[in-house]
Amino acid sequence: GGLKDVNGNLIPAGTSFQGQIKDFGAGPVAINQAWWQGRGSASNSASYKQFVEDGSATRLREVSLRYSLNAKSIKFISKLSSIDFSVTGRNLVLWTNYTGTDPEVNISGAGLARGQDWFTNPNTKSVLFSIQVKY
Repeated sequence: GGLKDVNGNLIPAGTSFQGQIKDFGAGPVAINQAWWQGRGSASNSASYKQFVEDGSATRLREVSLRYSLNAKSIKFISKLSSIDFSVTGRNLVLWTNYTGTDPEVNISGAGLARGQDWFTNPNTKSVLFSIQVKY
């Protein structure tokens, strides 16, 4: 006899292991390292081969455009010394064959996580307009 872990590996009776024993209704199972890193984890976060795909991508991360009207061009309108107009866009375009929302995000939010993307939001797209007036 013995006890099986979540992957079906037998831990012989009397063998010590790091972890604990739980019974979820189908008999006792070893909650060991395999549980937390494999199929049975609390969030069922195993990375199965059929769901792993290439996450290569190219992104237009940030682009800015600025235009300045100097004193000569606006002097006849007002006593301003300059007016600057600018527009900045972030995460405007993503080129990828990845089928998920965004290959840069994952469920845990940590950069060192497994890269699982269920229930995740893509990186935020934003456009910022600004006007700077100098007297």
